[in-house]
Amino acid sequence: MKVDDTEATVANLRGGEYRLARPLSVVYQDEVLDTPLNNAFYIFMQSKDAQDLISAQGYAAVFESWAPYTPDNSLSGTINISGSTSLKPLMDELADAFSDLQPDVTINVGGGGSGQGYGDAENGVSEFGMISEEFDAEKAPSCVFYAVCKDGIAVIVHKDNPINSITMEQLKNIYDADAGPAAIVKWDSLIK
Repeated sequence: MKVDDTEATVANLRGGEYRLARPLSVVYQDEVLDTPLNNAFYIFMQSKDAQDLISAQGYAAVFESWAPYTPDNSLSGTINISGSTSLKPLMDELADAFSDLQPDVTINVGGGGSGQGYGDAENGVSEFGMISEEFDAEKAPSCVFYAVCKDGIAVIVHKDNPINSITMEQLKNIYDADAGPAAIVKWDSLIK
């Protein structure tokens, strides 16, 4: 079903036209990228290798790169990443792909939620914190962010439902228990 007359396509997610989406990002302190290992992983997240993997996993890549990642045989060590459980499955895949290219590198990916991601990056517990929301600088004042991808949410209804588009306001009123008289409890109320 369309939302605000916009289809849930990758192009519409990437361009921001389809609004039922959220960014999945990593937060980090600028100086984290001064370390060659961390910088290499950051560059990998922007590479064609990562973008292909992101798209294959069903997410909308927001950064388009046609450059493949070039492994650096001098790299070794460990990178710690923690936070959003929404981004964790994709980050596990990205970490594995990076480790395949850089066999002397270990990447530990842990969950804990976006709050954990902000806190761990802010306090230097993890090199990268994962968040599944718009970046809020107040939650990690010494950090910046990189949007890894967008996670779109499609509205799916029964094939016999005659409605093919819904507004964000209508959608909110279907799920808002406190919508009062604006609450939508039957599809019939949306048929015009």
